[in-house]
Amino acid sequence: MHESNFQTIFYPQDITVNGKGDRTPPQALLVPHASFDWIGDGLKETYGLVSGCEPERIILLAPLHQEVRPSLVNHWLFVPQDDGISIFGKEVHFAKDIIDSIILSHKEDIMKDDAVFQEEPDWELHAAMCAACFPTVPVVPILGCGALESKRVRFLSSLLSSILTPKTLVIATCNASQSLDAKASWSQASAFTACLENGESVLDKGHKGIIGACGYGFIEALGRIPPFNAHWDVIGLSVRNRSFSAMPPEAVDFDGDAVWHVYAIGKRS
Repeated sequence: MHESNFQTIFYPQDITVNGKGDRTPPQALLVPHASFDWIGDGLKETYGLVSGCEPERIILLAPLHQEVRPSLVNHWLFVPQDDGISIFGKEVHFAKDIIDSIILSHKEDIMKDDAVFQEEPDWELHAAMCAACFPTVPVVPILGCGALESKRVRFLSSLLSSILTPKTLVIATCNASQSLDAKASWSQASAFTACLENGESVLDKGHKGIIGACGYGFIEALGRIPPFNAHWDVIGLSVRNRSFSAMPPEAVDFDGDAVWHVYAIGKRS
């Protein structure tokens, strides 16, 4: 059990979520990665839609932003060595049986490495959200390269299929655009959102530069799993602390560069 590293920097001490929704976890969540100051309201609303459910485990997928050290060789997916994380006295326990089983089966691709988890704030914010909404549910955190080639997407999709159950809740973090000027970030976010809503592949558009969101490879992998079928209900977007219920039909003006954030629910068929 290790102590959190980013409390009060990327998220506050007290996170309160008003729960609603049914008790069955039929969804995956798509949530952004950013400081709580930028996305906190959207996170609380999105997590609130499923906080009434009772998952048996949570799979948390997040892109790795720092450089992968040469000592990690060819590994591109990472799981923690620790038993869990302590966040302001609340403990989030990891599903060690699941973690050990996927390591045993895929040693060449997946590696246990606590350092990447202690250096990466993205997943820790969502671990804090899990502590607020699902305090007794074990979590399987998986960090990996954000932009995945086709072979890795197929591998990750197969891996996730092997550990998903009807009572598993998947939380995937991905922004809707790169940090770009108003018109370019709006264009990326519009293309990404359209793919989510129409159940279209994001991989091809990502390779062509139409989509640039860090983490879209995880979304592609999830979309290839039959229970999800790539269809997401977009429930909100935001940019520069301006919120929208749907993607606006034209670019939103702002100075400098910014990232579009998206919040969505992936329904099981």
